[in-house]
Amino acid sequence: MLESLIQKNLIEEDEGKAKKNCFMLYARDLSITWAESQTNKYWSWFSDLDQTSSDVRTEVAKMERVAWLEVVGKFETEKLTPNSLYEVVFVVKLIDSAKGWDFRVNFKLVLPTGETKERRENVNLLERNKWVEIPAGEFMISPEHLSGKIEFSMLEVKSDQWKSGLIVKGVAIRPKN
Repeated sequence: MLESLIQKNLIEEDEGKAKKNCFMLYARDLSITWAESQTNKYWSWFSDLDQTSSDVRTEVAKMERVAWLEVVGKFETEKLTPNSLYEVVFVVKLIDSAKGWDFRVNFKLVLPTGETKERRENVNLLERNKWVEIPAGEFMISPEHLSGKIEFSMLEVKSDQWKSGLIVKGVAIRPKN
């Protein structure tokens, strides 16, 4: 029987010394502008096997045609391992027929302290038809900043250009090697 996931908790070993929590937030756990539209002409949802477990299916979001790309997520830092460096990465795929990616996409990470980390990525240069990881930023979980929320986003709203062909699997929050 296949099960569906929204969020997955994993444990990673850090060079064989200590185990650290890491998480995968799948597309359904993210806020994707226009993805829940009644007409479904902007985004579509389909099931995909999770690469880390052959019996688990996850829902991924496929961009059909949008001018406004906005994918946002939040996560409680208390679930993470203290005194650890973490990274936040978006897991996406650009298909062969993708169009409208002539503008850079902004990836942002806001920490519980209010500190913001931003970077821009030209997704048009990504290898097609392959899951890729795009970093939003990294942060340290210190005991004094253990509780709070991080917020991360993938955004391109400045161009009027219609975009298509991006598939969003989710966001990984994991120890940085």
